[in-house]
Amino acid sequence: MNENQTCDCGEKEAEENCRPMPDRLEEGASERAAFSYAEGLKRYNSKDYKDAAEQFERAKVLAPESATLKYALASALERA
Repeated sequence: MNENQTCDCGEKEAEENCRPMPDRLEEGASERAAFSYAEGLKRYNSKDYKDAAEQFERAKVLAPESATLKYALASALERA
């Protein structure tokens, strides 16, 4: 995990069973989807999981097949 990634548990230091939250969407996602994901990630990192989920949902509308967005949205909703 690099210093810019956050664990899926929302902590900067990864716990044993945590996976890093991807710091960007898959290649080919639209700029608007990538922007919404980045905004959601900022909110996720500040533990504002409800707003993070809203941003991830916006991005998912634009990139519905994105595995990264599905994972990020589920992680945020789990904590919201």
